[in-house]
Amino acid sequence: MKRNIEYFEFSDSWVFNTLFAYDLNFKKINLVNIIAYGDALNHSILNPDEIRKGVEKLANKKLIEINEEKIKLTEISEKIKKKIMNEEVPFFDRIEKTLLEINKLNKETNKLELNEKMNLDFLNDSKFELAYKEYKTAANNV
Repeated sequence: MKRNIEYFEFSDSWVFNTLFAYDLNFKKINLVNIIAYGDALNHSILNPDEIRKGVEKLANKKLIEINEEKIKLTEISEKIKKKIMNEEVPFFDRIEKTLLEINKLNKETNKLELNEKMNLDFLNDSKFELAYKEYKTAANNV
C-alpha cells in the first residue's frame, strides 16, 4: 500500500493557526503571541525549529508573506482562516482541520507553487529566548 506523503505536517498547521491573529496587512511578528496561542491550541510549546520551518513552508507556498520582520496572510490563507472560524470548528480540532485544508489546497491547485527561499534570520535564537522568557513570566503571573 502506497502511503501519501503530505507537504504540510501537523506542526506547520499548528504554526499556521497561531498566525490567524494576522490579516491581509503587514504587522510585526510577535513571537510571544505565537508561543502563547500555540500553547493554548495544543497544550504544548512550539519550539523555534517548528516555528521557523512552519513559517518558511507557509511562505514558500504563498499562504503568508514576509517583509523583513512583518507578516501578513494572503487571500488564500484568509479564506482558509474564515472557513475554519465560520464552520465553528471546535478549538482543539482546528489544527487537524486546517491541516486537511492546506494539504487539500496544495494538491488540488497550482496556486501553491514553491516560492523562492527567503531570509528568516530575524527568527534567531536570541529573539526566541527573549520571547520564551517573556511568555514564562506572563504565564507565571496568571
